[in-house]
Order: sequence, then structure tokens, then C-alpha cells
Amino acid sequence: MLDTSAAARQLALVGIVFGATLVILLGLTAVVGQPGTATGTSALPTPAPAASVTPSPSASTAPSASTAPSGSTAPSGSSAASASTAPSASAAPLVVPDPVLVGAGDIADCGSDGDEATAALLDTIDGTIFTAGDNAYPAGTTRDFQDCFAPSWGRHRDRIRAAPGNHDWENGDLEAYRAYFGAASAGVDGASWYAYQLGTWQIIVLDSDCDRVDGCGPDSPQGRW
Repeated sequence: MLDTSAAARQLALVGIVFGATLVILLGLTAVVGQPGTATGTSALPTPAPAASVTPSPSASTAPSASTAPSGSTAPSGSSAASASTAPSASAAPLVVPDPVLVGAGDIADCGSDGDEATAALLDTIDGTIFTAGDNAYPAGTTRDFQDCFAPSWGRHRDRIRAAPGNHDWENGDLEAYRAYFGAASAGVDGASWYAYQLGTWQIIVLDSDCDRVDGCGPDSPQGRW
């Protein structure tokens, strides 16, 4: 005799299995029917195609500022190159030597060889030469300058700035002195005192033979000058 309770349990189990199978089949059918899916594949959404990127002309063809030759094509590059070879503003300035002033007094005497010796010294010294009076002994005449002064110191005459002494006045005037040394050793209107510029120096030449120049005081012509 068949146990009815066992049969009922078997029937219920079969129903449950059938129902579960039906549910699974229905679910698969729904999935397969969706657009964009394929049998046996995941139902994940299909990714959108990547956007096409067109290189910018400035990025693809223009030379980079860091790689472009600065001096080959750009005018500014060539200017920079020329500037690099130009003399520097910090170059040492030209050094101008100090002026030289050298001279003596009581110079030429036909009976002495002192003027020849001092003239030989002047041959080795550049610069301006001054005389401190008594240029030609004994009386500063034209012959004294020609015979005594000219053979020795005469070769330096072009750079001499002379001053007169009492022996140059010995013949009564300075005509021979003025004729020999010329305008370079004369002041305004031929005065025996004058001044000149030598580099940054102001050289003042005075005539100490006061009796011949109307005195040397502050009210004299030389003093007022």
C-alpha cells in the first residue's frame, strides 16, 4: 500500500523544481531580448568610441621656444649674438699720462758747456720745458741767442715756455728774447708775464725784474693781471 504522505511530498518537490526552472528560463529570455547584447556575453553597456583628437598646428609644427635656434632665424637672436661680442661697458677707461714740466734757469753761455749737458738731458725727457730766466748770457742779445742758446737748447725751442731774467733785459729791452721765443712766451700785448694750461695744471709765468715792468706790487700792471 502506497504511503500517501510520501507521495504528496514528492509531488510538491517536483512542482517546486518545475517552477524554479520556469523562472530561470523566463529571465534568460528577457535578457537575450535586450538590444546590444549577445548570447553568452555580459550585459554591460558598450563604451562610447573615444573622441578623435586632431593635433593643434601650434603644438605639432611650430618649433618650441626652448629648442628653436635663437640666433639662426629670429632678428632678436642675431642682435643678442652681436651684443655678446661688443666691447663691454665695464672696459677699463683710457689712461691719459700726467703732463711733464721740466726746465732750468741760467742756461746758455758760450764760455760754458753746462747748456750742452742739460740739453742732452732734455733729449731723453718728454713734455713741456720751462725756463726760469737768464736764458742767454751775457746780455740776452740776438747774437747771444743765436751763438749760445740755439746750438744747445735751441733744438727744443718748439716745446719751450720761457720766462725772462735780468740778463735777458741787459740790453735795455726784451726784443731779442721776444723774437727768439715768439708768441708762445708772451702775454697780452706782448707782456712778459702770461699763463697757460698744461693738462689739469694752470701754469703762471711772472717777470721778477720788477724795475723793468713798473713794479710787482698789487697795483702794478702785473699785479692787477
